[in-house]
Amino acid sequence: FQHYDYVNADAPKGGTYNSVVLGTFDSFNPYIVQGSPAAGLVGFGGGLLYDTLMEQSTDEGSTSHPLIADAYKYPVDYSSATYRLDPR
Repeated sequence: FQHYDYVNADAPKGGTYNSVVLGTFDSFNPYIVQGSPAAGLVGFGGGLLYDTLMEQSTDEGSTSHPLIADAYKYPVDYSSATYRLDPR
């Protein structure tokens, strides 16, 4: 899988992203059990700080592609999944 049809693979890289969110937090870890994680860390597309194993396609409802994984496999009954992480 190279990239989605609607993505410009030659788009310029780099730059700065600024975002404002009102509220308080005590951790950049969105999965903490106690405390308040910062807003915007998790959401559609994996959030702004952490990537996910797979990325859901926005134009194909039940299709996902590896993001930090470079390969995956699962049995016919979907009882488990095995991911191989991209070494980059």
